[in-house]
Amino acid sequence: MVRYDHEAGLAAVPMPAIMHSLFSRRIVPSFIVDVSDFVEEKMKSIRAYGSQFYKADSAEPVTRISERGFIEEIESRMQYFGSLIGVDAGEPFYVREALNVDDPLALLTRPMNIYS
Repeated sequence: MVRYDHEAGLAAVPMPAIMHSLFSRRIVPSFIVDVSDFVEEKMKSIRAYGSQFYKADSAEPVTRISERGFIEEIESRMQYFGSLIGVDAGEPFYVREALNVDDPLALLTRPMNIYS
């Protein structure tokens, strides 16, 4: 990271657009990625952190991920977002900034499902 100093004559460094993986229930996704082929691998990775999730006898404070049903919520939301694009499982992302697309034809004519 470089501090921009307009007096030093350095060119400004443009910041890249940042996409966020969504878990908020209130944000509409900018795009959804078909993750149908990776559901088992994703869930296996998440379950590797089993000590963080719901345990009926836990004395720890309850958090979003330690609530009963959190794992099922992840699976359900993948199915829901997948249904929006006509696949078994989808992962939503949000981009706050406008995307600069050089070639809209290349973007929109590649194979994909568009349901909206």
